[in-house]
Amino acid sequence: MRRQGIALDGPEGQAVLVEIVFQMLEALEQDLSNPDICILALRFERDAAQAALELLSAANFADGARDLGVLGDAMVLIFAALQAATGDRADAMEILQHSAFARPGRAFQWAAAQLQLLMQEDSRGVMQRLFEMTLDGLDHPEIWPALGAVTAHFPDLIDAIAPLLEDELGFYTEFWGVIHALCVAASGEPARGWALLAPLATAHSQSTMTQGACFHIQSLLDPGNPIYDLESRFCTLPFDVFEVLDGKTHLCCASWLPESAGNLAEQSWEAVWNSDSAQSIRTSILDGSFRHCNKTACPKIAGGTLPQKAELASEAERWRDIIGNFRTRSETPPQRINLAYDQTCNLSCPSCRTGKVAADSATRARFDRLQDEQILPLLRHARLVLVTGSGDPFASKNFRNLLDRLGPEDYPDLRFQIMTNGMLFTPREWTRFPSLHGRVAYLRISLDAATGPTHELLRRGARWKTMEENLAFARDLRAAGAIDRLEFSFTVQTENYREMGMLVDMAHSYGADHIAFGRLTNWGTFSAEEYAAKAVFSTSHPQHGDFIEAMQDGRLRDRIAGLNDLGQFVRSSRA
Repeated sequence: MRRQGIALDGPEGQAVLVEIVFQMLEALEQDLSNPDICILALRFERDAAQAALELLSAANFADGARDLGVLGDAMVLIFAALQAATGDRADAMEILQHSAFARPGRAFQWAAAQLQLLMQEDSRGVMQRLFEMTLDGLDHPEIWPALGAVTAHFPDLIDAIAPLLEDELGFYTEFWGVIHALCVAASGEPARGWALLAPLATAHSQSTMTQGACFHIQSLLDPGNPIYDLESRFCTLPFDVFEVLDGKTHLCCASWLPESAGNLAEQSWEAVWNSDSAQSIRTSILDGSFRHCNKTACPKIAGGTLPQKAELASEAERWRDIIGNFRTRSETPPQRINLAYDQTCNLSCPSCRTGKVAADSATRARFDRLQDEQILPLLRHARLVLVTGSGDPFASKNFRNLLDRLGPEDYPDLRFQIMTNGMLFTPREWTRFPSLHGRVAYLRISLDAATGPTHELLRRGARWKTMEENLAFARDLRAAGAIDRLEFSFTVQTENYREMGMLVDMAHSYGADHIAFGRLTNWGTFSAEEYAAKAVFSTSHPQHGDFIEAMQDGRLRDRIAGLNDLGQFVRSSRA
């Protein structure tokens, strides 16, 4: 404009500015994440940017008060970019952060994150901002797609990150390793990005951020696969479930949703149920980010079985209200309670413990208080109670006492989900717990094998002959209708993956309704090296090719076989 002799404060200059800004606005309204428009706005000279801002303010804020809430998404982005172009990056950042908090839609979240990074002066600034934006350790699916434009705008970014991968502090090595892999993938090399990320994914199998990065790069490798589009999906569990561990409480299985909502030993269940953490978790479901979830471990996410929001909303008024009104506070008490606070078990399976665990007298007294003061009152509101995902219900004195106390007289609407290793599930034990009779929604027996030698190796302390006898008893109960559903679980690892198909045959012979297959989780039992040796599902494992072949066993397509987080290996091998 200066070269043409047009003054910014004159009528002609203002008309030109208005035309330019509105062309940019139209382009952003078509594609909020269009980086070229934001980069163009960031390149405005300071006086031109200031003049454009004054025109926009006059047009949008009649009373002089800057109320960003009245602006459309595209206008907010233009406003922030021009503010940064004036040199006031701090105010531009505040605009974006405030607006992102108030606008949960994925498109705006992505565009706002992208602009925050693009407005940095150099790669070092980008790295600092990335660190600040992801320091919470959660998944950030609104940031990862922005890295394509960012790496293109800052071509030295990947090289600038590389020296940090040798940092001696483990967290920073993981953090920058993940960011480095994501940037490589975003720059047009998703396969190389995955190769860089895979070892980190194995070493940090319970890291929400690392596993979220895996999920994102897998989406780049398999574009168009609907399982990676979570924005339209919904999970009911954080609105229904309490998982009570020793010292913390989760709104789902802790290996799928590591964030704790609180501690029942110190807080009322009502306070935990609607804590800030609980509401943040529900927000992530409603906004479609699922940022608190371990996306590769959750069987519903990894298996692509989460329901559509629209379907749920059409089926039930409760979900229609929660989804439609973005309700993060639940007035309905938890309906499904998973009691996993006592790890006492008759076995010492290496997949979850290094030795046999039995609560001592002081611990049992603490658990008894928890049961009296919190668990029993909580269960009066519940429909289902799961005992237990932490040990064995028939080995724990606390859980045995609880089962005795949950009779139909006091808890007429309560049903049970029993998880056991099966070694103590005998006819004699069954007769000792009449409270279970006719009230078991499902009995799940963890096997991890289809042959005696493998079972006794992985279920340390078990005896296969006893297991066969108890499985036959469970089959008879199922056939008689004494339990509604019989399930087996099978944690896949190097020692047993060849027996997956065999277990399907075995499950049919015992009348099982379902098998829950799933990857081995590192609960801290293994070192990184030990876990890597067992994680046959990792692409870097020497037997991974054989594992892929095993996954093609036709028996794994049987209706009773639930592949959960292993389903991708069937899909990828078919391709």
